Amino acid sequence: MSIFLHQIFYANNKFDNAILSYGDKTPASQAVSTFQETIIDNLLSDLRKWSIITYEDNSSSVHLDSLDSVLRSHPDIPATRVISATLPGASFCFRESVPPKPRHILSKHLSMFQSIFVSIFGIEEYMRIGNRMPNRELEEKQKIMLELSKTPKRLKECNQRLTNDNIQEILSGLYVSTNDEIMLLVAYSVYYNRIIYLVFKHSYLVVSPTKDATVIDIQNVIILNQTRNHPKYGGSYMVDMEPTSEKIASIHNTKIHLEHYAKPFKGISTYKMADLECMYRKISDLETVTTKNDKKRSKKELYDIIVEICCVGISRFTP
Repeated sequence: MSIFLHQIFYANNKFDNAILSYGDKTPASQAVSTFQETIIDNLLSDLRKWSIITYEDNSSSVHLDSLDSVLRSHPDIPATRVISATLPGASFCFRESVPPKPRHILSKHLSMFQSIFVSIFGIEEYMRIGNRMPNRELEEKQKIMLELSKTPKRLKECNQRLTNDNIQEILSGLYVSTNDEIMLLVAYSVYYNRIIYLVFKHSYLVVSPTKDATVIDIQNVIILNQTRNHPKYGGSYMVDMEPTSEKIASIHNTKIHLEHYAKPFKGISTYKMADLECMYRKISDLETVTTKNDKKRSKKELYDIIVEICCVGISRFTP
């Protein structure tokens, strides 16, 4: 081993040539301490490049950080002499080489289930499964269906009003569905105990496992941003891997809240004109709620425009 190390460090001129070159070319006008600092910096830098974390001689074992402090605290001992005297008889401890983790680039057009899966199990697990994802999706959906079938009352505890027929529709959808029905978010939310934000261009839907959808722990929030809509398959989504309270606040302030996945808006009579005007300004570039002829829009006109624009993201309401 010592011969091998000697070949590595000396035959390849990693250290001794550097030491000799510094020793032979010391500027007469340069202070010894300054010159020694330069040698220490370069030698320790080279040691770290070779992933050496300690050196050992006949009497002691010293970590590189300790060696650094020893050399700098004894300016009367030339660094070249200390290092050159130590390295030839030293045995080195190499840090295990760990390849950097690959940085996966996640698609912006995942299905709803894939987005949920990535948020729960991580990008690495999703990439590892690869082409076997359809089978994994079927297995996971069946697992969710079987678990919730035992305690269907858990679904009624969510913030989406559900009838018994709705519950059966959700459970059946888990078993046979090949597309992304938005109603399945209820099952995902309850099973994984997550608050799910489904975000569209002008609106958003919140599905919570409890009646109270207030965000207490941001780590338990999943944000899915719809990237494109499909009238049959529900569209595609991009999961936000770093949800924050600021992002949640921005969604609330700039988009319209949808009441329910099957009935996004209440009846027109439940809204005041001022409420509709405020909602309209959120989704319109106009500063006013007047028509081109400067006539104020009626309550029904505002309501119809808001419903039409905000329900585009939900496939069954796509115009």
